Amino acid sequence: MATVTAIIPCFNASATLERALASVAAQTEPPLETLLVDDGNPPAEARAVQEICGRFPALRPRVLRLEQNAGAGSARNAAWDE
Repeated sequence: MATVTAIIPCFNASATLERALASVAAQTEPPLETLLVDDGNPPAEARAVQEICGRFPALRPRVLRLEQNAGAGSARNAAWDE
């Protein structure tokens, strides 16, 4: 059984997010969950992240929304705290 959570920081990443999720899906062992950190995206981008996540239900994606963009490191730290 999987014991890993995949963490993906997302800021204006809708152009590459599907490829990142496909990479997670292609791993030998699927993660326990996939935590995407919406790093203060504008509303349209936040909707795109949600829509792309819907294409990968097997990854059990969950979006953690940060109100303000703080950078990839801060997004990862927020995921760790979650």
